[in-house]
Amino acid sequence: MGSRIVFLAAAIAAAAGLAIVAPSEATGGEAEDTSFLAARRSVRVSDFGYDPEDSTRFLQAALDSGSPTVVLDRQSGPWVTLPLVARSNTTIIFEPGVELQAKRGAFRGVRDYLFFLNGVTNVVILGSCGARMKMHKADYQKPPYLRSEWRFALRIDASTNVTVQGMAFVESGGDGIVVTGNSKDVTIRDCLCDGNHRQGISIIAAENVLIEKCVLRNTSGTAPAAGIDLEPDQPWEKLKNIVIRDCLSENNDGDGYQSYLSHMGGESADISVTFERCRSVGNNRGFWFDLAAGRNFTTVPRGYFRFIDCAFEDSKSYGLCILGKPAQSIDFIFENCTFANCATDRSSSPIRIGSSYGYQQPPTDDIRFDNLVVRTDDGRKWIECDRSSLSTQRVANITGNARIIRNGSGREERVIFDEAFAAEHLAPRFTGELPDRANVTDNDWNGAVICDSEPGRDATLTRIWCHEGVRYVFHAPESGTLAFAGRTRPSKAREPEFYNAAYLKGTVFVRPISGGDPIRCDAPGPDGGPITVAVPAPGFYTMSFQRRGTDFALEASPVPIAVDTRERFVQLTFDGDAVATFWLDGTASDMVALVRGGTYSGSRADVNLSPADADGRAAHGEAVRCLADGDWHPLRPVASSRLLRLSFSPVPSKPYTFFALDMLGAPGLFFLSAEKTWNLKNEQGHL
Repeated sequence: MGSRIVFLAAAIAAAAGLAIVAPSEATGGEAEDTSFLAARRSVRVSDFGYDPEDSTRFLQAALDSGSPTVVLDRQSGPWVTLPLVARSNTTIIFEPGVELQAKRGAFRGVRDYLFFLNGVTNVVILGSCGARMKMHKADYQKPPYLRSEWRFALRIDASTNVTVQGMAFVESGGDGIVVTGNSKDVTIRDCLCDGNHRQGISIIAAENVLIEKCVLRNTSGTAPAAGIDLEPDQPWEKLKNIVIRDCLSENNDGDGYQSYLSHMGGESADISVTFERCRSVGNNRGFWFDLAAGRNFTTVPRGYFRFIDCAFEDSKSYGLCILGKPAQSIDFIFENCTFANCATDRSSSPIRIGSSYGYQQPPTDDIRFDNLVVRTDDGRKWIECDRSSLSTQRVANITGNARIIRNGSGREERVIFDEAFAAEHLAPRFTGELPDRANVTDNDWNGAVICDSEPGRDATLTRIWCHEGVRYVFHAPESGTLAFAGRTRPSKAREPEFYNAAYLKGTVFVRPISGGDPIRCDAPGPDGGPITVAVPAPGFYTMSFQRRGTDFALEASPVPIAVDTRERFVQLTFDGDAVATFWLDGTASDMVALVRGGTYSGSRADVNLSPADADGRAAHGEAVRCLADGDWHPLRPVASSRLLRLSFSPVPSKPYTFFALDMLGAPGLFFLSAEKTWNLKNEQGHL
């Protein structure tokens, strides 16, 4: 009978002009040419073969067959595979209990995905009764695997009209599912994401997405470790018409649901996200949103997040945390939402509305609570409305009503978010004035006075580890080659063995101070080494380094060089005590240095601002000091010395110390050696 079926299929295929070769009857052997199967409306992967050790060739052949339906039929064991790629116009059906399993010992690439939908249209993935895609997270979290958070189980990239239903995505080396590339018309329904490394589901860039009746649980491995994360990487990426409905996010190391929009701006498409009847249970935070992250707020994205009939329960920290969202940006609407027994660590409150990143950051605003319910213990503060101690602006548009129900006594408080509430909880904390940033012009750079005690000789620099995105300014006395020295390291103390030397090296970009095309230079790795720069002309240049998850430190320089905070503050860490020096024009009496300890790391430091002699040593004169903690602290010089010394002595707290540094009223240029500096006071006597 089998030969008659093959003969009939061959006759039909021959009439259609298809090549005819019979499939292999040995399921463990090499797949033969089975192009005749494309004539079928559906194919089983086992028609191409099955190998319990590695069925990649059979799986990919079935996906490439051109058949509109591909069935992963049940075998004696899982379908073990290397990375697979789907094709357009295909329905992929997992029979009940079928497992697509990543091959053990494989997936060595940091971006190896188990299943990849790349630029496809009209793809359906259907499963039921335990069908799943499984990877081996624990293997990827230790050598010989390189550290990575991108070994996704399913990546949907730049694709349209995709449905994923009835599947489980388990123990990936990244996200269970990620949707990116401004994919469009994506439905994820009745799916389980369990025990993944980075997120259950990430929506990076997409339009018209429905996530419905999904469970996201037990995410652990690397931050953010959330159930669902909405986080574009570029301003042109979209979060448009995203609906998350009837989902449960539970027991994740990170947040139940979160969104981080620091890469979005006024040029971004309007954001529209709706949560309906979703629950967050036992996560770190219920929902967390951050727009700030050091932005200067010259441009912000617009749109809305809407929560309807959602419940946030038993979070370890905040049930709701909204940071750095100024007025006229993203609106938040909460309708009939409940926060129950949140902040079980008792170090926080059920709800936090904050804007503590930037001292000049607008306060969080434009939030509406309709029929909010908060259940919490007697005597506990149910809301935190924190702003920087230097915040001067008033919250104007937090509205609605709430019931606060106390667990022990059952007492109920009624709250109206009105002017009286704003006066009590949202009033400005700072009534003084801060100077503006100093504007440095081309004439200022041209009139700079270079102070270099030994030109051409390398000066040893104070080792300050600067976080990703750091920028320096240096002065080249002539055209030619300059050799700096530096090194990199993982930006967090944990798991440094997973950062390989190639990843940590990265690239240094050098540009003339007036702008222009960058000069690309290789950055040294963790063992340190030279950074060789060929500058085309004398003058001032910027140097920048950016590698996610990597700190950068300069250790030696043959020319004057400074950490640059002219446009925004810099994030930095120290191995121990550190010193930076800077010139101050005698007329800039309103200069303020601003320092902040680690907001989340708990880092603190004794900071001193004092006069300095020509060698950068502390000179006689009155010093000012503060204990830098998680808020911004202003330091104003009280002496007339024009060379000032800023010193940090970290207070031991945690292995990872984190600080921020900025300057107002004077050029934000912090020199790493007093031997090599410059003074921007020119012949006209101004900065």
